[in-house]
Amino acid sequence: MSDTNATPRRPRTKKTAASAPSADTSAEAPAGVAPGGDTSAEAGSEVPHEHVAERAYHKFLARGREHGRDADDWTEAERELRSERSASTKRRSKTRR
Repeated sequence: MSDTNATPRRPRTKKTAASAPSADTSAEAPAGVAPGGDTSAEAGSEVPHEHVAERAYHKFLARGREHGRDADDWTEAERELRSERSASTKRRSKTRR
C-alpha cells in the first residue's frame, strides 16, 4: 500500500569523515561561528577552539547541565578568554619596558 500524500524521503548519502560529527559534541560552536573561529573582526584575538569548548562545557556543568543555552555559553566563553588573553598581553608588554 502506498500513500499518495506521503512526503517523499530524501535519498541517504554516505557520510564522510569530514561530514561525520566528532566524538565529543557536547560543546560545539553555535551556528554562524566556525570551529575555532570568531565572528568579530578583532585581529590577534583568536582563541583556540579547544579552549573555548572546554570553558563552555564547564559553564554548562556549572549550570546543572541545563540544555538550550549552548550558544550563550560559547559566546561568553569566547569573550572571557579573549579578555583574559588581552589582559595577559598588556601585562607582558608593561613588564618588558
